[in-house]
Amino acid sequence: MTTGCPTPRGGRGGNRSDDDDASNDDDTSNDDDTSDDDDTSDDDDDTSADDDDSTPCAGDELPDCNGNCGPAKWLGDDFCDEGGPDSLYGDINVDFACAELSFDEGDCEAGGDDDDSVDPCAPTSAQLACGIPGPVVGGSGWEALALTVPLTPCGQGIEAAAPVVRSLPSGVVSAYVGFTGGTGSQPALNHLAHGGGSLVTTSSNAFANSGGWGVSDSHTAGVVMPMTPGTGPQSGCLLAWPEVGNAAGAGELLLTVRPAGSTNDIIQLNVAIVSGSGVSVSQLEPALYEAADLLYYGTGQGVDLYEAWSFFTVSDSSFAFIGSGGAPINSLRQTMLGSEARAINVFVIGAFDDSILGTAGGIPGPLGHQGHASSGVVVAVDPHLVNAQLDATYFAQTLVHEIGHYVGLYHTTEGSGSTWDPLSDTAQCTSSNPTPSGCPDGANIMFWTGSPGDTQDVLSTEQSNVFISSPIVQ
Repeated sequence: MTTGCPTPRGGRGGNRSDDDDASNDDDTSNDDDTSDDDDTSDDDDDTSADDDDSTPCAGDELPDCNGNCGPAKWLGDDFCDEGGPDSLYGDINVDFACAELSFDEGDCEAGGDDDDSVDPCAPTSAQLACGIPGPVVGGSGWEALALTVPLTPCGQGIEAAAPVVRSLPSGVVSAYVGFTGGTGSQPALNHLAHGGGSLVTTSSNAFANSGGWGVSDSHTAGVVMPMTPGTGPQSGCLLAWPEVGNAAGAGELLLTVRPAGSTNDIIQLNVAIVSGSGVSVSQLEPALYEAADLLYYGTGQGVDLYEAWSFFTVSDSSFAFIGSGGAPINSLRQTMLGSEARAINVFVIGAFDDSILGTAGGIPGPLGHQGHASSGVVVAVDPHLVNAQLDATYFAQTLVHEIGHYVGLYHTTEGSGSTWDPLSDTAQCTSSNPTPSGCPDGANIMFWTGSPGDTQDVLSTEQSNVFISSPIVQ
């Protein structure tokens, strides 16, 4: 970075800074955080967000070709269950006629007249219509679900899964849908529909590709609803057709649902200080209190962080100075912290190799799901030092900025001055050199850059609504 230029908070991947490591209340530490991308380390009592996920079917049921639950005893019972009226189970026409279920264990003919299976590489328009709802997610309260889906090679390095169908409950507040093919993969939600089949996005959707939905990102592709006014989730059918390049094993569809009901309007943080980052809990706490005020007043007293944080320590000092991409940061973000799936993991490190302030795992990140290479945000200490002391205000602004990315907010103006967020009530700066002092959105928390002494404490109404309605608000 050229001397004298404002410090970048990150580009379209949500870079600004990752949260720091902090020791927990009992001063326990994570074990063996130096393992490869697939390895994570926990405190002894830590659990994964995905640990809460259980099979969506009862013990005497199994998922059919579309992810709906059907009677297990119907599989291989000398009758071809191909999704027709003779295979009605409750309100679901059970379809076992696909390769994954050996075409109903041989009851249906592969490629024959009675083969109504889904081609994962080219499902029909009828199979993407979202006409028949699947099992309800979030019907009994907040729920985070992770479904392993088989991938089929489709040519040109692309693999796809058959469309997955679930249902959202009446009065649903918000939802997150994500897909990952493993560390280093290039996932996308090729088609996403809800309600009576209303299209949320496709891979060719211009709004999606402009950044409005964040449909493709490194490691995890994700969509949060609502993102803008009028884009809230609809009750009823939810259908996702995912695909991925460079897949590492089977894919995983992530679904998080916040149903109707009262909350305390709290976003919880798991703050992990990495050993060697050069900051202590007592030095960090003033910045956390300032971050709580920024979010509370910025959202019109809609969301709060106040003392909704727990401290942890990542003992492996090799994570203290890392790049904003690559194996080390992926491994760090896979670290499990605490047992609350809705908490955002904040890793505090010493510095990034590329001198950014922080980075978020995605826009949005995998809300409600820990243990992924894109889970959490990372914030660096060194670029926030002024006269060798941590500038609490500067650090707080970066932290809230990265949390904003994680829940789904983009930079109001990017560093080029030619790309802006999809929200209608945030100002745009058209300067080729957008700076906080020279742009109408320079005081916005989500402006692309900032420096010590800048006051960036503004959130628009639409930005605030993304925070307030987030699936992880408790």
